[in-house]
Amino acid sequence: MPIDLDRPYPISPEQVARFRKDGFIKLKDVFSAEELRYYGEEITLLTIALNTQTLPLEERSTYDRAFLQIMNLWEESSVAREFVFGKRLAGIAAALLEVEGVRLYHDQSLYKEPGGGITPAHADQYYWPVSSDRTITAWVPLQAVPQDMGPLAFFAGSQHVEFGRDLGISDESEREITRNMEAHGFPVVDAPFDLGEVSFHLGWTFHRAGPNRSQQPRSVMTVIYMDRDMVLKAPSNDMQRHDWERWCPGAEVGKVIDTRLNPVLFERGVSVGVAVGSAAIADGRGGFRIETIEVDPPGPGEVRVTIAAAGVCHTDHASLRWPGPLVMGHEGAGHVEAIGEGVAGLEVGQPVLLNWAIPCGACFQCDRGAEALCERTHEVDPPALGTSRAHAGGTRLNGKPVERAFHLGTFSRHALVRAEAVTPLPSGLPVEIACVLGCAVMTGVGSVVNVAEVAPGDSVAVVGCGGVGLNVIQGARIAGAGTIIAIDRVEARLDHARALGATHLLRAGDDDGERLAAEVRALTGGRGADHAFEATGVPALAFLPLRLVRNGGNALQVSGAHGAGSVTLTDFFWNKRYLAPLYGGCVPSRDFPRLFGWAADGSLELASLISHRYPLEALDRAFADMLEGRSTKSVLMFA
Repeated sequence: MPIDLDRPYPISPEQVARFRKDGFIKLKDVFSAEELRYYGEEITLLTIALNTQTLPLEERSTYDRAFLQIMNLWEESSVAREFVFGKRLAGIAAALLEVEGVRLYHDQSLYKEPGGGITPAHADQYYWPVSSDRTITAWVPLQAVPQDMGPLAFFAGSQHVEFGRDLGISDESEREITRNMEAHGFPVVDAPFDLGEVSFHLGWTFHRAGPNRSQQPRSVMTVIYMDRDMVLKAPSNDMQRHDWERWCPGAEVGKVIDTRLNPVLFERGVSVGVAVGSAAIADGRGGFRIETIEVDPPGPGEVRVTIAAAGVCHTDHASLRWPGPLVMGHEGAGHVEAIGEGVAGLEVGQPVLLNWAIPCGACFQCDRGAEALCERTHEVDPPALGTSRAHAGGTRLNGKPVERAFHLGTFSRHALVRAEAVTPLPSGLPVEIACVLGCAVMTGVGSVVNVAEVAPGDSVAVVGCGGVGLNVIQGARIAGAGTIIAIDRVEARLDHARALGATHLLRAGDDDGERLAAEVRALTGGRGADHAFEATGVPALAFLPLRLVRNGGNALQVSGAHGAGSVTLTDFFWNKRYLAPLYGGCVPSRDFPRLFGWAADGSLELASLISHRYPLEALDRAFADMLEGRSTKSVLMFA
């Protein structure tokens, strides 16, 4: 399963009662080791990079010896933002505070170096200009914290004590607060933290931490939440005045703290809220950037999917110059995150495949069985038919609506799509492999079996043995073709083609196609192939299949190549048919179950199709490897 920081963590009434009594609680297994490793690396490296403290430990004040601290990392990093905006932690905070929802006050990274000093006793709310005690801090160690590393310790039940609330972190606060706690019998709870264990404490709960006597740094991420309806109070000290200006800019005394820096992160009764995550955004000028986008909950007839893996192809590279900004990607698989009203047959958490046919089932083309040409999806008459996009403004970049490629936009952590774009995956088919079914496999195999209707014993020539071409070869083998000729410049791709069913291999060069045509004729009784497919994505090769097929044969351009190409009219002689089929003639309800079945019985190979895997941040490298022929099929993996 992919990382999902919105997955709920159940809180029992007994845990709420204990928190109410003690003012703090420690919860086991809030995060997995994988989650902490992924987010912890980014948070720790960013904290070190942004740190401005240069004095050696012995020359620092007590406060500065306690830890290096960086606030609001979510403004600096999309990865940190995902962590801070996750609904798992926020949901726990709301449950423990017993409020309807929580807002962000700010986040705070704490890095205690080896040899770092104590964190003196104090209460956090000394620093905050807020009007009630409905504040809570989630203290998230990014590694296990043994006793010698200085775990956070709490004075149980101290949230109601008035003495010490006027003391900031200092030697005095450590001395006076500790003395008062001991005098009044408040027990100190000081114990190690297991990996994945998280503590939550109220803003007025007194706490401290010991020094770091280990040889390893102690890295912690904290997120401070407040009641959704928290009102700003007039500051009572300079620290609160500073916090008002820095963390609540524009908020007014006596009114709810509702600013750009204080979004609502969780509300009870709302099953799913706005999702925040990374996405590759094409700028329309040939470039792209990894940005953070916001994705709405699904509306009626819609589904929001957490993307686990997304295939990369030449069409994605071409989309860099489509009107931007644009959320890239059109091939992907993941898990259902949320379901809109009126959607049947899906469950939250279910693994699914996305497709971009998105048939309405009612237009002229859908009625005649050509669902890949659906007039709603192609927006032939939007006033009458509507569109296959999710609701307007459902995906936003910097607060402004942004479109999704193919109405999917799979190069993003979260995809908001029409329900017709979603097909449940069978058990046993991993999403990171299944993702290629959504375009490369469907286009290649479908062009053979649905469009060309290759028959047993037919001869087939395939120009280009990349992601689509290899699946044309697989489709030809499944259809029972007798001769399957693979043509490519790259030897490794030809070897792969042979493994998937090619009977003959031709190495392409810089010639004009005459040599290839002659060699294909020599392998097909002197007449040419029954069917020839172009799958390179190169416009200059779009018409080459016409020269490779026999009289009356089928020439198909299946790559979707854009741009100018040239053809000699005599290449159509005689009775040759030239087709540029879309998406292999996909009818999702017919074709995907058939592909799943072939994959299950071994007829259709999927795992070996994927030659390279990359994180989203390495999309530029994925494009380079694809364009230079080093990869056959690349997949972007989301953590």
